[in-house]
Amino acid sequence: MISVLMIFVFQVGFSQGEVISDSFIKKIKIQADVVYGSKYGVALTFDVFQPPKSNGAAVVFMNSGGFVSGKVRYIDIDRNLEVKYLKKEDLMIFPERFKYPPLAQFSMDELMLRGFTVFDVRQGSDPKFTLDEITGDCKLAINFIKEHAGKFKIDANRIGVLGASSGGYLASFMGTDTLGIKSVVVFYPVGYDLMRIKRDYPPVYDEFACLKIDTTTLDKLSIKNRINSDAANFLIIYGKDDYPFVTIDSEEMAADLKKNGVKCEIIALEGTGHELRGKNGYNVQYGEFARMKMVDWFVNTLLNNR
Repeated sequence: MISVLMIFVFQVGFSQGEVISDSFIKKIKIQADVVYGSKYGVALTFDVFQPPKSNGAAVVFMNSGGFVSGKVRYIDIDRNLEVKYLKKEDLMIFPERFKYPPLAQFSMDELMLRGFTVFDVRQGSDPKFTLDEITGDCKLAINFIKEHAGKFKIDANRIGVLGASSGGYLASFMGTDTLGIKSVVVFYPVGYDLMRIKRDYPPVYDEFACLKIDTTTLDKLSIKNRINSDAANFLIIYGKDDYPFVTIDSEEMAADLKKNGVKCEIIALEGTGHELRGKNGYNVQYGEFARMKMVDWFVNTLLNNR
């Protein structure tokens, strides 16, 4: 396959997705806290959101920020144990239960309107678990989903993975493994070269206990040592004002994917940084642009076979 590498500065307008209606939300089938594994007596879970009309494809969200999992929550459960799906403007950080504007870029509204089944995967978190254990959880989740594809009414060969920051690393890891992942979208990912983070950014390295593993293992977990011609299709979006270990890593990862003949598009956004925040806070336009590009990417790679 011929690679596509595109780096450009966002200067044009953006299109917002359709507004998801309350009647549509009521038709979404929610399976909360599906157990896909356990360790140390603690369950590993994900939530499943099935739209009323499925297209057979699925998107798996690697729910991780700062290698802490589950902060983004797509459902709320009231005192009567009623489960409610949270649309874009209602997304919250859990367990604190407060609204955080950048979460809108991870909204699954448009994906489900297009018929995608969505999995919200929660894996082990820093500082309790090391990075190799965390990636092991993610692989376990993907394999569980594929093994039970019939139950979830999806095609095991049409699965995409989404993640941002450390979740972008985990999504990239899944897309470069032998799991048969078809497509990956990552926002401002980290971890292309974990050894460079350890060497050149000691404060960042020291912040995460999960990275405190032997050098050989840490190096093997770097995305740069995993990319091959069988990797999934990649869309990478990041802000040009982000940390160097995001901007440099994003550019080098895209170049490496291209070198290996993998379809890849990379988008660098001017005047914004991590979480697509700028000097004036979260950039709503960039967030919506990124979200709609993500939707289009999964439509083109999982439905249209482009």
